[in-house]
Amino acid sequence: MVMLPGSPLVRRLVIPVVFMFAVGAATIFGLASISASWQDKKAAVDSGRMVEHALTEEKTALAVLAKDYTWWDEPITRLFVEFDADYADSDFGGYLIDQHGAAAVFVFNEGGAQIYGRTDDRFEGGTEGSPEIGADPDLRLMNRQAMASGPTEPVVATGVVDLGGSLHVAAVSRFTPEIDSTDFAEPPPLGTLVILRRMDDKFLDHIGQTAHVQEFAILSPEAEKAGSLTAPLRSPLGDTLATLSWKPPTPGRDFLNWFLPPLLAVGLIMGLLLALVLSRVRQFAEHLASSEERLALALDAARDGLWDWNIETGDAHFSARWATMLGYRPDEIEPRTGAWESLVHPDDLPEVMRALADCRQGRSATYEVEHRMRAKDGSWHWILARGRVVTRNAAGAARRMVGTHTDVTARRLAEQRALDACAEAEAASRVKSHFLANMSHELRTPLNAIIGFSDMLLREFFGPLTPKQKEYAAAINTSGSHLLEVIGDVLDLSKVEAGRMELHPEPVDVSALVRSCAGLMASEADQGRVALETSLPPHPVEITADKVRLRQIILNLLSNAVKFTPTGGRVDVAVRLPAEGGLEISVRDTGVGMRPEDIRIALEPFRQLDDSMSRRHQGTGLGLPLAKMLAELHGGELALASEPGRGTTVTVTLPAPKRRAALRSVSGRSA
Repeated sequence: MVMLPGSPLVRRLVIPVVFMFAVGAATIFGLASISASWQDKKAAVDSGRMVEHALTEEKTALAVLAKDYTWWDEPITRLFVEFDADYADSDFGGYLIDQHGAAAVFVFNEGGAQIYGRTDDRFEGGTEGSPEIGADPDLRLMNRQAMASGPTEPVVATGVVDLGGSLHVAAVSRFTPEIDSTDFAEPPPLGTLVILRRMDDKFLDHIGQTAHVQEFAILSPEAEKAGSLTAPLRSPLGDTLATLSWKPPTPGRDFLNWFLPPLLAVGLIMGLLLALVLSRVRQFAEHLASSEERLALALDAARDGLWDWNIETGDAHFSARWATMLGYRPDEIEPRTGAWESLVHPDDLPEVMRALADCRQGRSATYEVEHRMRAKDGSWHWILARGRVVTRNAAGAARRMVGTHTDVTARRLAEQRALDACAEAEAASRVKSHFLANMSHELRTPLNAIIGFSDMLLREFFGPLTPKQKEYAAAINTSGSHLLEVIGDVLDLSKVEAGRMELHPEPVDVSALVRSCAGLMASEADQGRVALETSLPPHPVEITADKVRLRQIILNLLSNAVKFTPTGGRVDVAVRLPAEGGLEISVRDTGVGMRPEDIRIALEPFRQLDDSMSRRHQGTGLGLPLAKMLAELHGGELALASEPGRGTTVTVTLPAPKRRAALRSVSGRSA
């Protein structure tokens, strides 16, 4: 067929394809633009939050440094008591500037007069000792705030100050000597420590990397840079000192600039696959939403309590969930490790302390232990405590540990209930086995009498019987014998389960025993027209075993094989000595066979497979399970392989024979 340009077929094909290309390209462009716009807006919001967080982190870090150096620090003590400028400059001011990146360090007395000052070469707030530093109103305000703190712990005042036209992050902390110290005749006078950190290009570069933004700059208070975000930098007195400006990330626009041109080209080429692409996108979005939902649910469900322990001071921080899982309000738990120790069960406390010591001393990487804690209502909750050392000092000793508490009371109670239920089930099983063992003995006595008297009747010890009477007496005798066999199997099974089965080992010629058992089953095989064949070694094979129980194993296997083999079938019993050691007795039939899932049922006591062959024969389903148990009592095992319509092979493996004796030849055929 030749398609001419402009023909209806061409138009019907090209126009929809072109339309699909156009719609596909427009849809992708629109979706990409919307997504890019949304991403850029979200990135701008996130960058602002990250910048604010980074500035807060800088203030916090400087505040922690100031606080650490004003709590009974030796260099500051010497500054107050016996001023040694060289010592203070090298061990105190110089260390803070060189090691911690401070731009300036000052010490003021309680009245605000400068006692000590040290700056680096680039400090623009004046020379050392210049009055402009102490006279700065923002610093004076922070000095008053610090001096207003209580005597038990320094309170750090932080802010941004403008000294000499240069912006600095300032941290002021009150010097607090150790309470009741006897190192000095009289307590040192009070004062404050001032640490300044310069907000220069290096500082801004560090903030920019932390916040993942570009083109960080400090502008005049009223300036505003196009295409950037701004945030005011205010002094402690509330004046706007400058404006912090940065360029927010634009992942969406960057993505479009790089990806949109090739995307449009690919969209034109792949327009026919647009439906498939959209389907894939929808599936991915649904999967992503499902994953996010699962993550949110998991985070909401993992309601762990958090703890943070300062090992050197003994202070601890416990989260609200840490307290509420025990029924306490957060303010009811003292933030000290002693409060935690008082809640731990006395029996569990030694193990908990050992685990903590192992983690602190580095013998274990993590701390993990389950212990009980007393709840507010007096009950005991099981807690899974986990943690690790996060900070060590120069000597390697642990300084800080953090971790979580998880309430595992429900799991521990469930485990205990499971253990109790298992113990009860085992006890009930033992009682059942003992009951069956005892009752089987009680049932044997009257059955022996019934069988004996019916046998005497059949032999006409008490006079001649009519044919009908003989028939009834034979039925009584047969039924009693069958019932006695069943009770015997139940008794043996119960003995094994109750642990009361005793073996009487003696030398046993396995070849002779198998031949004897095959002879006993020959008549039953003849009645069912089943060929019964034996394959035995040419010499006797003697092992040490309980002859009665071994005969019982072989007869049970032969009886099952003959019973479930249809007319014209075949049963083979063989004794084999594998090269790897041991002795194998296998019984193979060409009967109905079993499915793989039915083999487990056949090996369970009192279970029978519900097929036409098994329904034609009486039985309790004890033959195979009892043979398996008796084989295991001899230190061996029983394996069963079967295939529907192809027959079944049962193999009993026993320990290696005691010896082999080549005394006589034994025929390998019996029927």
